[in-house]
Amino acid sequence: GRKAYMRLRINGHTRDCLLDTGCEQTVLPVRMVDSSAIKPTTQKITAANGTDMPILGRVQIFAEVGDLTLPIDGLVSQHVHEPMLGIEWLEDNCDSWSFKRGEIRIGQHKYKLMASPSQAADVHRKATRPSRDADNGAEARDRHLRNPPPYHQCRGARHSRQHSQSSRAS
Repeated sequence: GRKAYMRLRINGHTRDCLLDTGCEQTVLPVRMVDSSAIKPTTQKITAANGTDMPILGRVQIFAEVGDLTLPIDGLVSQHVHEPMLGIEWLEDNCDSWSFKRGEIRIGQHKYKLMASPSQAADVHRKATRPSRDADNGAEARDRHLRNPPPYHQCRGARHSRQHSQSSRAS
């Protein structure tokens, strides 16, 4: 698979973050952030399928990789399951992305990227978890069909990004 995940340490936990050049804004799962740190925002984002993605607010957190500490300024949603570091974060933090080598460079440091590691971990957990009964798989499938998984990609409004840049400068 394509290598687009970067492993970061956020709030003491290792997180596999999707580097998403198609997402104007960084979007973080609500379970990853301290709810008291969420600030109101009027910013809106649209999922790749064209629907509006509900946003709870904006937050700034910090991530560690190697000996670096990097800020992550992102929107918070209960409709994403993994941190999606958008083009704004990439432009602010990454000097280059080598798709051939599957690595990014931040300053003088190079970091290897991974191909969807959380999916591999999910497959391993499912394969090693004992089944309680034969209907569990069918129930999970039915639940998934009734409630499809949340958004996996997003498109942010360009004017929102320009607004955030001008507000940073002041």
